[in-house]
Amino acid sequence: MFPTPSPSPAPPQRRFSTTNDFEPESQPDNASQPRDHDGYSAHRQATAEPYVALERPLGIGNLKPSPPFSRVVGLFEVLRDSKAATRKDRLDHWFNIWRENVGNDLYPAMRLILPHKDRERATYGLKESGIAKVYIAALGLDRHSRDATRLLKWKQPTKDNASAGNFPNILFEVVDARSTVTEGNLSVDDVNDILDEMTRTTKEADKGKLFTRITEKCTPDEQRWIVRIILKDLSIAVKESTVLSVFHPDAMDMFNTSSDLKRVCWLLPNQSKRADASDKQVQLFHAFQPMLCKRGKTLKEVVKTMGRQEFIMEEKLDGERMQLHKRGNQFFYCSRKGKDYTYLYGANIGEGALTPYIQEAFDQRVSDVILDGEMVVWDPNLEKYCNFGYLKTAALDTIKTGGQDAPRPCYKIFDILYMRSSSGKETMMTEMPLKNRQKTIKSLFYEIPGRFEFAISRPGKTVQDVEKLLHEIVESRGEGLVIKTPSSKYILGGRENCWMKVKPEYMDNMGESVDVLVISANYGKGGRGGKVSTFICGVVDDSTKSSGSDTRYMSFVRIGTGLTFAEYEWINAKPWKPLDRKRLPSWMRVSTASGTEDVGDVYLEPHESFIVSVKAAAITATDQYACQMTMRFPRCTRIRDDLKLEDVFTYTELVAMSLGKRKADEADQPTKKRRVTTRRQGAQLMDHARGQTVDGPQNSDLFDGLTFRILPDNLARPPNDKASLEKLVYEEGGDFTQAVTARTGDVIYIYGGTTMTPTINKIIKADEYDIFKPKWVFDCVEAGALLHPTEKYYFHATTSSRAREDFADDDELASGDEKEGEEPEFKSKPEQSSSVSASRKRASSPAETETESEGDDLDPEMAKWTRITKGQEPSDETKSRLRGIPDDTRDSDAEDSADGRKPTLGDATESEESDPELDGWKKVRSEAREKVAEGLSRRMSEMDVNPVNQESPADKDWVQLDDEQMGESSRDMEYDESKMFKHLCFYLDTPDNAQKAGMTVKASSAVQAPIASEMSKLRNLIVKEGGRVTDNIDEPKLTHIVVHERDKSRRVELIRRTSKPKRRHLVVPAFVEDSVQEQSLLNEDAYAP
Repeated sequence: MFPTPSPSPAPPQRRFSTTNDFEPESQPDNASQPRDHDGYSAHRQATAEPYVALERPLGIGNLKPSPPFSRVVGLFEVLRDSKAATRKDRLDHWFNIWRENVGNDLYPAMRLILPHKDRERATYGLKESGIAKVYIAALGLDRHSRDATRLLKWKQPTKDNASAGNFPNILFEVVDARSTVTEGNLSVDDVNDILDEMTRTTKEADKGKLFTRITEKCTPDEQRWIVRIILKDLSIAVKESTVLSVFHPDAMDMFNTSSDLKRVCWLLPNQSKRADASDKQVQLFHAFQPMLCKRGKTLKEVVKTMGRQEFIMEEKLDGERMQLHKRGNQFFYCSRKGKDYTYLYGANIGEGALTPYIQEAFDQRVSDVILDGEMVVWDPNLEKYCNFGYLKTAALDTIKTGGQDAPRPCYKIFDILYMRSSSGKETMMTEMPLKNRQKTIKSLFYEIPGRFEFAISRPGKTVQDVEKLLHEIVESRGEGLVIKTPSSKYILGGRENCWMKVKPEYMDNMGESVDVLVISANYGKGGRGGKVSTFICGVVDDSTKSSGSDTRYMSFVRIGTGLTFAEYEWINAKPWKPLDRKRLPSWMRVSTASGTEDVGDVYLEPHESFIVSVKAAAITATDQYACQMTMRFPRCTRIRDDLKLEDVFTYTELVAMSLGKRKADEADQPTKKRRVTTRRQGAQLMDHARGQTVDGPQNSDLFDGLTFRILPDNLARPPNDKASLEKLVYEEGGDFTQAVTARTGDVIYIYGGTTMTPTINKIIKADEYDIFKPKWVFDCVEAGALLHPTEKYYFHATTSSRAREDFADDDELASGDEKEGEEPEFKSKPEQSSSVSASRKRASSPAETETESEGDDLDPEMAKWTRITKGQEPSDETKSRLRGIPDDTRDSDAEDSADGRKPTLGDATESEESDPELDGWKKVRSEAREKVAEGLSRRMSEMDVNPVNQESPADKDWVQLDDEQMGESSRDMEYDESKMFKHLCFYLDTPDNAQKAGMTVKASSAVQAPIASEMSKLRNLIVKEGGRVTDNIDEPKLTHIVVHERDKSRRVELIRRTSKPKRRHLVVPAFVEDSVQEQSLLNEDAYAP
């Protein structure tokens, strides 16, 4: 970080500047004025008055009894199951029914609908494990019983635990088997009272009594939703901005200024009555929603976004975002989430860890002010800022000891929103340009080193300016930069392009990057439930000599971001073993500290594991891992198939990197590359993108005379990745190049990814070359001939290719073939229906789906709340207002989590902006191009090759003899939920079947036995689910070929033998097992061998 600036002078005669840059324009006084009885502003505190808690306005209240909690449950399920386009209408309808049947105070309901935004309710002190223990006691379960184990180990997948990773669903299943409650007896107010009481008690026994009451008064489904409210994770696909905007047009603006649901509900009871402008401005001692930063993907993008004009560069601080409100001698501190920290930093100059020391930082003419900044930890002995994790400890130590030499809180101010001078002049500064706000800060406040300082900023205009400052920050172990436009206004709750953050770990040549071995993993929850989700990675332990020849690995870092869906599936197919925390493998070293999370639920033996490259901002000290250090904001950049165990980073290398020795060594010595093993025999072609070689014999001359350029995509997994495709092209007689020159001639571009990289965009823009999918290569190899390229083979086609008459796909694709490149979505398991059970009908079951059918047996009273009937349609004005609310179902708070990471793949919430890690999941629209297609057509004509939609004489006999549909007859092709494999026919590639089919078995006898055993179990599973298993590889009705991971030597031959009448699915055993577990046929492409 930057050195601490010298203190600024604070002469007593200093006054406001007379220039407009320093003195904002005068605005009317904001003293409170009488308002009408609806209470819109009658209780808004005047900025010059002492803070008084909001009281219920006149005319606000519910005159009728609180509705049953089941009405809220019905809303949750309708929102969860409805289409995005109808959620706003249903929410608006529900609010209106409350107003008509209960009253104009919706605060009791809003507390349950937006539990994570309710500041009035303190924390519960409960997570899944705590709730499990309380429920085990409340239900009287034996702690060693099956259901108790399911609750305690809710993430762990088992054969009879289809809800693994979804704690509320597991709890529902356990309670549902025991509960005799068919109709809930708790109202909305009752539930709120219980939840409030739960936050006030700390004893487990007292919490147990409250849960006992819940089990006696609520249906199992209502209990599931109460637990979701406690965990603050409803998973109803509606974010708070949508809820508030439907509630009232001005609700979101008022919430941004106060972070107070009660205030919003009480001051905006009537949708037709708009709030005054003053009610949507920041106010003293009210926590506002601060302006946030967007993340820049590249430095060029950031500079371009700034409009190629001069911008302001500020260091991104490693602390907690903090608001400072001052009214006279009274202070108020709160975080960006609205959490009150005044108790810690001091409500007045006589108390707290900070307020007593910053009295002289304010000009004597500043009476009231609202500042935005970052609270960091300053160590005066080391003369540097410490890790954010020590902030609360440092504050408490300062309060207790008052020591001048101990680490202490330091407030770094970077913005000002409001000011009131001692003469009574008020200025709202959110509409002022940033450059003026910064000048105001430096003219009216004085630095107190180590206590109250300005955030250091510099002007910049070019990428080089940003790079230079970013390098300085990296060398000083800083977090990154924030780039701002000088003219930017302060937008409450906004995340705009005028503020962009740049972190070194997102830049190719900055931050720390290490190659580590995955040693264990934890099961996930939600969308990742039942599968390994986060991974503990280790480095080679060379700190001490280990007995014997076995290498030991030390836990070092945990990762959970940066991987694609296909990579997660590939990883989950590996042979994970249960990990006993008390009996760790001899080669695994973990932290000896208590309460650490560097021991997973399962582990991989080193020779069966894989290496990943992890990039992060820096390496920091910690006792949570065996290395006594870890990485800040780590993310996986790629899986390193090209590295071996001896290439894994060592502990010694980490120590050198953390001390900065590596950079010093590299400055004095030539760059040393990590060892790359090369082969001596065969022709070699270097894959520059992956650092691998392609060698060995060529199997055919299929691609003889053709030159390919395989375009890289870091998200691609085999067989679509660059190295695998280049090897296949070479084996089939083709050549490939890494760059196109005038001597290269016609080149066939192949791209196996889905993201639009700069190279892809450049080729598309030129409109000279087609880009083909790997499917064309695979199908040519299977057919043993060059196939005519139709639309399904193109990633992108030139204009002339699209204009060809034979460009359209053949009938086979049009009849329903799966399109290449489409990835399955990573969805959560469906929850069990809450409607009437077959074994025990409940009188008041909530709405199950959004169906509008007349024949359902939905409770009439519930239907009134959740179903829009004739005569209840919203007015044209309401429809217009609802259409103006974005259909975005992502949470606005997800981007800036405590560690700066973003949730991925199935998390309950996503960030507001696009995540590069998820770009590979987006489906890319297939278009059309031409030049290489013409060359292929000419060459096929010369070779007398038939396009795939033409029949050769030899093929005619095949089609006539085998004119049978694969799988069962058409009348049986409908999906059967009870027998998911009913219409499928499987061939198991066992050693015995291979020998019967005349294929070579290369696996040793030690490998053949376990393969045969596993395949035998798989056969039983397929038959149990209605599928058919054949030992005949030439079976016409064959649909799937199962190839074991430990012996894939016959893969190419199986493809050739089964490519007609059309290509079969090649899958690994995990496809069958996972489909049965998920009770759904999964996408075969994710399970390709």
